[in-house]
Amino acid sequence: MAKTVKIKAVRGAATGMEWVVGPEGAKMGRDASCDIVLGDPSVSREHAVISISGGKVLITDLGSRNGITINGKPVSQGAIVNGDYISVGPAVLCVVIRE
Repeated sequence: MAKTVKIKAVRGAATGMEWVVGPEGAKMGRDASCDIVLGDPSVSREHAVISISGGKVLITDLGSRNGITINGKPVSQGAIVNGDYISVGPAVLCVVIRE
């Protein structure tokens, strides 16, 4: 059975918005072409990407200026699980994963 991955903004300009990450993944950043648009100048145009691979959900920084954190820990790449919080600039995003 495929995973359903939702990202919900809980802090920042996009608070209350939700996005579903499809099997092809989702790019997040400030640029309107991103799947998850976070409209803040401290967010890079293409900041990070969320991907689903081998049953795991991963987030990878795309060389952003300000980096990303998972539950407050700075990472360049890491696995994310249900209930994790991702920080991208001032935005805080909650990860909801359902089997």
